[in-house]
Amino acid sequence: MVYKPGDSILELVTPETVARVGQFFSTISQQVRKRFKNEKLIKILEFPVLFLGAKPSNTPSFYSFMNFADFGLGTWHPKKGMFSVIEAMHDLAIELGVEIVTNANVTKILVEDKKAIGITVNGKNEFSEIVLSGADYHHSEQLLNEEYRMYSEKYWDKKIFAPSSLLFYVGFDKKLENVSHHTLFF
Repeated sequence: MVYKPGDSILELVTPETVARVGQFFSTISQQVRKRFKNEKLIKILEFPVLFLGAKPSNTPSFYSFMNFADFGLGTWHPKKGMFSVIEAMHDLAIELGVEIVTNANVTKILVEDKKAIGITVNGKNEFSEIVLSGADYHHSEQLLNEEYRMYSEKYWDKKIFAPSSLLFYVGFDKKLENVSHHTLFF
């Protein structure tokens, strides 16, 4: 389902989702606690939804696909670390003729005929075929004229923003005994 374009709620209606419709009406916490009694296992299985900025008791059990990704598919680590992924994307972009601009202040998403056509950056309009924002949803919406926003400021004022998690990345210049790569301590 993650590969669907997200154009319609009807994309969610498939034989597989119909068979699992209960996952939309129960929570991660309910489903985990129905199957497991060990508190350590419960904490491990409820942990991934924290990255959504949500509580397991408020998150539909549909999001258990995050656990499947972790435990069923496994976790892969880039050979030279996570930054090597960014370096590879940068190198590919440059090879394809992309100009990368950093330390730039985007103040507006330009829209024409209900389609994003560019941005205003550092006071100058830059046009493009695609506009992609990796910023917070609320911030991205504020870059649009009000008629193109999905939610009003009144809606956002009722929301409580919180980080999904706070992680400290610590590196060591030697191998630590009995500690594997990508270990989280609580």
